[in-house]
Amino acid sequence: MKGKNWTPGPGRLYIGRGVRLIGEPAPIELRAHEEAEIWIEDGVLIEGGTSIEATRSVRVGARSRIGPFCKILDNHFHAISDRRLRPESVPIVIGEDCVLGPRAILLPGAEMGAPVVVAGQAATGEDRYITRIHRVRNASGDDHGDRREGLALVLRTRIEILPRN
Repeated sequence: MKGKNWTPGPGRLYIGRGVRLIGEPAPIELRAHEEAEIWIEDGVLIEGGTSIEATRSVRVGARSRIGPFCKILDNHFHAISDRRLRPESVPIVIGEDCVLGPRAILLPGAEMGAPVVVAGQAATGEDRYITRIHRVRNASGDDHGDRREGLALVLRTRIEILPRN
């Protein structure tokens, strides 16, 4: 551990061997609410400014890397129509050897197969979030590279490159 790391909340936090938490230049927040759990498997790197918040479950697979200022949350915390209603939580699973680029966002229900690279400033969720991605590798390791920029639709465990309109 290096820098500041903040772990509020009464839930369970499991940290594997060789995990590196680099809470610089901003602290890392790992918040597990009551009856929730965050699993960080062996060899994971989490960089500064990242926030992982679980009201049910967030799992980060072995040897994955979470870039700086990422946001990972398994609940939206209120309905759009009524801020007093809390929607149901949907677990987040990040597979082994995955990479989230700087400022990437994983919303409830996001699943990344192993290994997948999601470029910085991408937002993914459960079958409905579309975002621009600059570099993508699929589960087979095929590199779509920077040259073929397009829209990426993240569908649970796979990433598809869609042509630009």
